[in-house]
Formats: sequence, C-alpha cells, structure tokens
Amino acid sequence: ILIGDSAAGKSTLLNLIAGLLRNYSGDIKMDNISYSAISDNNLHEKISYLQQDPYIFSASLKWNLTLGKKIPDAKVNSVIHECGLEDMISKLPNGLETVLNDQGKQLSGGQKQRISFAREILRDTPIYLLDEATSALDKSASVKLEKSILSKKNKTVIMVTHHLREEIKQLANEVINLNEIKDTQI
Repeated sequence: ILIGDSAAGKSTLLNLIAGLLRNYSGDIKMDNISYSAISDNNLHEKISYLQQDPYIFSASLKWNLTLGKKIPDAKVNSVIHECGLEDMISKLPNGLETVLNDQGKQLSGGQKQRISFAREILRDTPIYLLDEATSALDKSASVKLEKSILSKKNKTVIMVTHHLREEIKQLANEVINLNEIKDTQI
C-alpha cells in the first residue's frame, strides 16, 4: 500500500509501473526483466490499472465488464456479486444489456468504480494497481472491494489510498509512506 501527501508521487509511481510513462532515468524491472525488454502489449496483459475515475465504454454493461471476451455467465455473475453490482443491474432497463453511453453519465462515481473492479477481476491479471479506486464508495463498500482484491491468491496488488483503514492495513505485506523515502530503491 502506498500512502503520502498530495504530490508525493504515488500516482506517478503507479503510472511508471503500468508502463504509461516512458521518459524516466534508471531501470524498472518485472521478474528481473527490464521494462525496455517488455513490449507494451505484454506489459498491459499482466497489469490491471484501476483508477479513481474509470473509463466507461459506449456499449452494453456486459461488454463493459467482459470487454467483449466470451466469459461464462456463471463467472460474470459471481464477479457481479463480488463487486456488489446486483442492485444497480436490477434497476437498469435492460439489465446487463443496457447500453452505457456518454462516459457512463447515467452512473454514479461509485457505480463506475464497481464496474471497473468487476472488469479487472474478470481480466484476471497477475498485477493490480489501484489508484484511489474506491474513493467514490462508502466505507463499507470500499473495504469490501479492497479486501476482495487484497485477498486474491497469487496476485500482486499495489494500492494508493488517502484513507488507510486498519482492516485493510492488516492485509498488506507492506505500507510505504512516500513522504519518508529519499533517494532509495522501492
């Protein structure tokens, strides 16, 4: 878990890890392989990046969750339950087939974040980067989703938060305060 003041570099660090920033000095490695030797496609296949304001595609809710991949309905429904989307879906005129448009303007920030979590859980990458990914959710929903991601087996999760809760801190291998780091290696 990464914490620190505003402008401490938390989001910049996640952008570097995600491969979104390429103009840097030094070397970033994954499994002892330099990022310069990893193609963008290979890197992005390994990383799910959940941001504070996730992108919603002009497509059905189901497409937004599966990104058009054929995923068994049972798995989709399990992830919908895990992310607490059932109530929202039951209120949509066409359920999962409801078309979302205009960057999901018909959705709340919390609903978009739940969709983002479900999408990335369905992608099932080995690395999850969370940048204030539950900021629009109430405490209970936030803790539930964060616990869900942090408890996944064989996953690396790097989470940025301004609201480090004790029940989440207990699940972390390490909490790094970027305010305390000076010219060191992470």
